[in-house]
Amino acid sequence: MFLLILFGLMTANASIQKNFKIDKKVPLLRFADIISTHHVHSEMDCSFRCVNEATCVGFKYKHGVSSPSVNCQLSNTTGEKIMMDDDDDDQGWVYFVDIEARLVSEKIGTIETLTTTQVNPTTLLKHNECFGYQWLNESNRNQKYSGSDRHCDGGFSGSFSGWYRFGGGAGIKIATSCVPEYRCGAVAPGWMNGTHPTGADGNVTRKVCYHDVTCCRFSNNIEVVNCGQYYLYKLSKLPSCPLRYCGSYN
Repeated sequence: MFLLILFGLMTANASIQKNFKIDKKVPLLRFADIISTHHVHSEMDCSFRCVNEATCVGFKYKHGVSSPSVNCQLSNTTGEKIMMDDDDDDQGWVYFVDIEARLVSEKIGTIETLTTTQVNPTTLLKHNECFGYQWLNESNRNQKYSGSDRHCDGGFSGSFSGWYRFGGGAGIKIATSCVPEYRCGAVAPGWMNGTHPTGADGNVTRKVCYHDVTCCRFSNNIEVVNCGQYYLYKLSKLPSCPLRYCGSYN
């Protein structure tokens, strides 16, 4: 399933709105195709820059970059004629393309039905948590992973505290239904007992349960915030081991 981001930015003259979707492939941008490069905290930051740039019709974003390196490239091309081959290494880059610009470029009148998420930049910018976080991206953290692993998230306290985002093979958010035992690389997998907040809800507290014989033999509280296109979690110390926070794609 494609991911669609809908952004609207009000200016003094008009309402600027661009609709981005993740492309299946990543273009090999040439020097002339790049408007500017930036170091940003998230794909949301990169998209705002593209909305503000009149000639921007797409942007490349590299997930998980915590150094000052460039992780955002604004482009003046929709990229369909300069895509990488399937066996090329994209080095972690993801390409977001403006749907309307792609339709004009390819001279087609319809697109696939996409999942739409309405994002309010004003609401997003109220949450300082959205601009500083660490990644949980291990494939064996996903709720569908099964094995004899006995990992334990024993480090989410003290110097390891802070906000975390699920990504990569781990999924896009924490699991929200009871996960079978011996999944996501732990004996007792953890899942969030409750719904994810809306952007207007702000920072909320949720209960995480760990399945060991019963779906909620152990539990602890975490904090959750909706950052528009992703969720962040302030994870707390686990009540025991081997317990682990589990990720999910849905």
